[in-house]
Amino acid sequence: MCEQGANRVSSVVLLDEIDQLVTRNQLVLYNLFDWPRRAHSKLIVIGIANTMDLPERLLPKVHSRLGLQRVSFAAYSSLQLEQIARQRLGPYTALFDTAALQLVARKVAATTADARRALEVLRRALLLAERECEARGNSPALVTARIVDAALSALLARVKCPTLRSAPRHGRLLVATMARLSGTPMVSEVLERYAALCLKWQVAPLGPAQLRSVLSSLAACRLITSEHERVQLCIERVSRRVHND
Repeated sequence: MCEQGANRVSSVVLLDEIDQLVTRNQLVLYNLFDWPRRAHSKLIVIGIANTMDLPERLLPKVHSRLGLQRVSFAAYSSLQLEQIARQRLGPYTALFDTAALQLVARKVAATTADARRALEVLRRALLLAERECEARGNSPALVTARIVDAALSALLARVKCPTLRSAPRHGRLLVATMARLSGTPMVSEVLERYAALCLKWQVAPLGPAQLRSVLSSLAACRLITSEHERVQLCIERVSRRVHND
């Protein structure tokens, strides 16, 4: 993508999922954001991150290269997710009960607010409905809220639990901490309770910068959501023994 002016042609680099480029030395990010600052540079870099606090978690040398403009995109609401689902389903919308579509939209909006997750739940619900019809020898029926609820449970069981078991130890500790808190606690509250949990279980705690990195990893795996320094657990039930290796 190029931006043309009277005497210059600028190249625009748009980087999605920029969180994945955060390494120990952050050299790639440093070079990317340093190039536009060089003399006679014609490069514009725009980064898209999944976490609100990414700039604050970068090394000072990288943070100093960032511009001052930050645009926050609000998560999809349940109404927006329902509209997206209806648009993507098209004529197949008739196969779903209105209450079923609304249930998917509410559940997903309350956790990840990811439109892809909502569509995956609908796909699974449709498969479950087809299997039930085949087993009974009935003609196709509406996908009901009951079937959608079963699809949601199956998705959480298949995706969330293995992801949690494979998470690093301190990631599981943070999840265990959030499971003991209600609502959407502040990150500072989670970190304070995490330190107390480490003391109780005799585990050496990580530093604040490392912990934020772990939180970002949990958000990338969609085990938690993070917005405006608040976090929310995306798992309905978590064992209190997740700290065990």
